[in-house]
Amino acid sequence: MHPKVIRLGQIPREPPGYQPRSDLLQRLELTAHNEGLAIVQALTGLRGVGKTHLAAAYARKCLQNNWAVVAWITGESTEQIVSGLSVLASLLGVSDPDHDTATSARAARSWLETFDAPTLLVIDNAEIPDDVLPWIPTSGNTQVIITTNKHSFENAAQSINVSTFSTHQAIEYLTQRTGIEDGEGAQSLTQELGNLPLALAQSAWLIKIRGYTYAQYLQILKSTPVAEILRAPQGDTHPHGTAQTVLLAVEQVEALSDDPTPRKVLEVIALLPPSGVKRSTLSSVLLGVSPGKLDQALGDLADASLISYSVDRSTVLVHRLVQRIIRDHSAATGAIVSAGARIVRHFLNSQIPRDRSWENRAEGFQLVEQIAAASGHLQVPLAQRDENSSTALTRARIWSLRYLAEVGDAARAISAGESLVSDCLKLFGKSHSATLDSQHFLAHAYGDAGFKDKARIRHQELLESYREAYGPRHPEFDRARHCLASAYNNEGRTAEALALHQEVLESREESLGSDHPDTLASRHSLAHAYSSAGRHADAVSFHEQVLADRERIFGVDHYSSFEARSCLAAAYRKAGRMDDSLALHEKILDAQKILLGPDHPDVFDAREGLARALNAMGRNEDSVATLRSVTEDRCRVFGPDHLSHLSSMQNLASAIGASGHYAEAIDLYRNTLGDHERVLGSEHPSVLIVRQGLANVLSDAERHGDAIELQTSVLARYEEMLGSGHPRTLNAKHRLADAYYAANEFPRSLSLLRSVLDGRKRILGSDHPSTLETLHKLAHSLSGTGQKEEALELHQTLVTERERVLGKDHPATLSARHCLANSLSSMGQVEKTLQLRRSVLADQSRVLGRDHPSTLTSRHSLAHALTSAGRHSEGLALHREVLSERIRILGADHPSVLEAHRCIATALEDAGRTEDAISAQETTLRRHEEVLDAAHPAIFSMRYRLGMMYASNKQTGKAIVLLEIVLAHNRSVFGEEHISTLRVQHSLEKLSQSDRKVSARFPLVSSWIHRRRRERA
Repeated sequence: MHPKVIRLGQIPREPPGYQPRSDLLQRLELTAHNEGLAIVQALTGLRGVGKTHLAAAYARKCLQNNWAVVAWITGESTEQIVSGLSVLASLLGVSDPDHDTATSARAARSWLETFDAPTLLVIDNAEIPDDVLPWIPTSGNTQVIITTNKHSFENAAQSINVSTFSTHQAIEYLTQRTGIEDGEGAQSLTQELGNLPLALAQSAWLIKIRGYTYAQYLQILKSTPVAEILRAPQGDTHPHGTAQTVLLAVEQVEALSDDPTPRKVLEVIALLPPSGVKRSTLSSVLLGVSPGKLDQALGDLADASLISYSVDRSTVLVHRLVQRIIRDHSAATGAIVSAGARIVRHFLNSQIPRDRSWENRAEGFQLVEQIAAASGHLQVPLAQRDENSSTALTRARIWSLRYLAEVGDAARAISAGESLVSDCLKLFGKSHSATLDSQHFLAHAYGDAGFKDKARIRHQELLESYREAYGPRHPEFDRARHCLASAYNNEGRTAEALALHQEVLESREESLGSDHPDTLASRHSLAHAYSSAGRHADAVSFHEQVLADRERIFGVDHYSSFEARSCLAAAYRKAGRMDDSLALHEKILDAQKILLGPDHPDVFDAREGLARALNAMGRNEDSVATLRSVTEDRCRVFGPDHLSHLSSMQNLASAIGASGHYAEAIDLYRNTLGDHERVLGSEHPSVLIVRQGLANVLSDAERHGDAIELQTSVLARYEEMLGSGHPRTLNAKHRLADAYYAANEFPRSLSLLRSVLDGRKRILGSDHPSTLETLHKLAHSLSGTGQKEEALELHQTLVTERERVLGKDHPATLSARHCLANSLSSMGQVEKTLQLRRSVLADQSRVLGRDHPSTLTSRHSLAHALTSAGRHSEGLALHREVLSERIRILGADHPSVLEAHRCIATALEDAGRTEDAISAQETTLRRHEEVLDAAHPAIFSMRYRLGMMYASNKQTGKAIVLLEIVLAHNRSVFGEEHISTLRVQHSLEKLSQSDRKVSARFPLVSSWIHRRRRERA
């Protein structure tokens, strides 16, 4: 006969805000029946995760289903278990007549083993398997549920691991308990509490009775020891506060093992990242603990659910709130100092050498994360109680800052540096060496991230601090001066950079000697300053000297030798020594691939250097292909949001635009701009640079309105950020002038260029390359407005100044002479033009080589000059030579090759060979349509030119068809009143006047012409 439902023990009631854990309850239900064998399940997990409430929910469900027996027994000791089973025996009527509790307990167990209806036995808060297992049934229809934080029960029971709430459950719980609808605030709080149900319950109670908002309570929680704020409220089913619950578990582990090692392990882990700590790190920190003892301690802690392991078992994990509780307790007892000293020693012993930074980046990032986490907990207590460890921790943080900069993680470097500087100023004062070093490396991090003005300001402020701390003759003061000089150079303040670099070099040669690494660094930086100032011969000389010295002192494979080699290759390119530059870049890349591997950042940089050299040689397609592969590889290695990948995207977009594929370049620039703004923020200097690049391509694509609008917005932003006289503001104004020039709005371009020229003379000096470039552009703008005599005078002045500053053979000087020839040609001075063209061509062939793109351009211009002089056969022959050479060097699809095709057609027309000219132009148009984007400006220019050739050859019908196409395009792109649109309109009007059949054959054109005439009238 089955008894009525027997209920034993105090089954916890459903708590307020209870979150049903349906998945876990379902697992309990699915295993509730197993014919002939008792089901034993262990709900395991950290104290406070809700194991008891889960078991209680299941017990209440069994009561509702009228299970014959639902017994709830406390399992913290054998005595409690035996006592509970004895009471059950009494309820079942099988208790021992002599009132022996053990005998009665066995009788209850036997009854459960033989009863055939479903019964439930819950052993709550069990501690030791050997205390529990002898007293539970092994057969029958009984389901036994054991709640415990000890994973050792898994050896005898089916384990169901109970973890913390999900984020959704935690937020829902807080909302129900507090009545506050603030999802964002609730999420921040649940994250701080690690979604631990016990902590959430005790927090919700305080929030409600004290009237806190989530934000207010979170602030209090972060600044108050957990033991003081997370206490058990009156009437709660859990007897202890959250901190007390965790510390009791620690005490039990320590008592059972009779060893302080488990506590020491927790004290160390509590100070390191919540993402977990490698076993190898624990071994390094706890040097005095044997591997066997450490493994034993980890096993004891895991058994007590105080730690867990990653999937690969290499990382030890601890709940973030448990970490906080252990830290609070360590701070109160003073144990945090000894634990912190061990950790700091580990940091100093684990630092990665600079030449291994990238190769060991996984270990490096792990160490950086550890240093960041530990410094937040240790910097103040160590400063108060252990000055040596505090200073050592600061040095570790400085290493972390430098490491992040070395591997190109500028954003994290700035974040780490700003925090470090703030702490150093508070703890050590402004003159302490640690404070100065942290500020020094933070300034460099700003520069690496593109904040050149912030970097320069930091270096300027630091200079006086170094002078006060060390005096004007100390190497540290020279280091500060050297870095300030480099910051000046990065901002375009080359005169100041040169003067300061020369002072530092002289000081270092005198105090350190000519072979000291710092002296070599000064020569290296001075070479860059010479290059920035346009003194390329001096730059090459210094770079060659630095390379020779570094190879002699450090060896050819040292990273500093590679740096010197790369800079020399760039200097060759800027000096016009293209073949030398390309050869050296190829040599660098081959060597670095072997030494560093294909995915090293320096190898990616070397590939970009090679792409620049290829572009300088006119090999645009090879350059673009190289940049595409670099961009793909950087994305694969670093991820799409890394600064180096964003930079590669920008460089690729620029190269694609330079090769004439404007539509692709514009799309890529827009995507790159969006990524820059998303990752870096709209105020970052790199974002403005990308906007300028996009504007340049829009201008090249003859989308002048869009280009001008974008350049105007960039200029306004620079003026707001830096002021009107800053070099970058002047550069932005110059780019806007370029955009107006490209749109044939010469008066506006002239006005802006005059302003830029005045500013650059004042800020940079009359001899600066940027100043001379503005003078160059101003001369071209004057030509555009018809002020040809003034333009000629400026071109002559530019040649004189570049010869004086850069030398007669400098590529920029040769370019100035080339433009002077253009100016002479525009004024009809044919013989002088021819004479200068030949002279420039001879010098470029000698300096740059016959195959250099600039040399080919000069031959191309000479061909035009011969044609203008009426020497058509010579001009046409030279044009054909240029076409052949460009195809050989650049490839058949290069924009310069297409230009050569166009010029041959024009030369044939100028020679009066109209039929041949039309045939050549038709072929050239087809090549343009095959190679370029459908909307490329050159295609419509070609159609217009071919249409005019048809018109001159009396092929009016063909002419009108082409001109209609061009007119529709110009009206949609430029508008009705644009000069390009008006020019096509005028040509159509002339055609209608010269051919009476137009009205009959092309009524739309005739109608349009009459409408335009009425509008003008």
